Amino acid sequence: MQCADYLMALLKLTNYGIEVAEPLAHMLTKNTVDGHANETAPNKAMKREETMRKFVLTATCLMALALSEVAQAIPKLQLFIDPGYYDNTEESTVARNNSFTLYAYLSGDYDPSTYYLSAAVVPSMGNEPKPELGYFSINSEIIGVTENMVYGTAPLEIALQGFDSGDLQRHGVFETFFYEYSFRFDSNETVDAYNVVTGQPASGKMYKKEFAVDLSGMQEGYGIHFDLYNTQLKEIVKKMKNGETVTLDDYDVDSFAPFSHDATGYNPPRKPETPVPDGGTTAALLGLSMLAAGLFARRKA
Repeated sequence: MQCADYLMALLKLTNYGIEVAEPLAHMLTKNTVDGHANETAPNKAMKREETMRKFVLTATCLMALALSEVAQAIPKLQLFIDPGYYDNTEESTVARNNSFTLYAYLSGDYDPSTYYLSAAVVPSMGNEPKPELGYFSINSEIIGVTENMVYGTAPLEIALQGFDSGDLQRHGVFETFFYEYSFRFDSNETVDAYNVVTGQPASGKMYKKEFAVDLSGMQEGYGIHFDLYNTQLKEIVKKMKNGETVTLDDYDVDSFAPFSHDATGYNPPRKPETPVPDGGTTAALLGLSMLAAGLFARRKA
């Protein structure tokens, strides 16, 4: 019996899930004394075991269905690298080569507004003295590291580059030198939706944008971390009510790829040390099975 059918059958349970209506009633064996149901000790033991079996199956089904729903949910924005692999330690997609294709994905309704890539130097560093670490390129545009970059936390702000609550969280990257690359998604460029971390498919389509990235000109031992976001002006009235200085040059992140769905490339490239994860599905089901087995053994004892 599949999970969905089994869960529907369990809706017929009575007496707190111990006795069941058809089609499961035949699982229980009863003796009748004076016209009334009277269970023997062996039958009670069988009944307890059957109840526990149903509990284990129910919990497993519910977990599987929940994990299925989670697997199908994807963030609005994601980044992916080809060739690349997902690194569990960094919680980021990492390039296998120092020359690769970076993909930006947008799910949901098409949005013609401007989006941004933040290309930040890792490992993060202080701004004094300002080092020269070679260069890298995005779609053949040469970017000097750190000559053509600014120091601080994305997004790029014309007047105020210091960190504030509307900026991207530091997530082990900022503050550092970074470059901001603007672009728009093309409504005609789509792919089947999926989660870049787990590889699990999702419903619908995603809009995509490709970037040819080359890090071979960077000084060895450094890399570029990519974040994806769009921006909006701060709520001017709210700032004024808080007694803060108001400027139209202070932008905030409006929508960004979760930090688990960003991307990084290194020179030289780093080799994978961990396998691509399955989103925790195997671990969750294994843990649930072990817990259920322990409870079952305890009830039998």
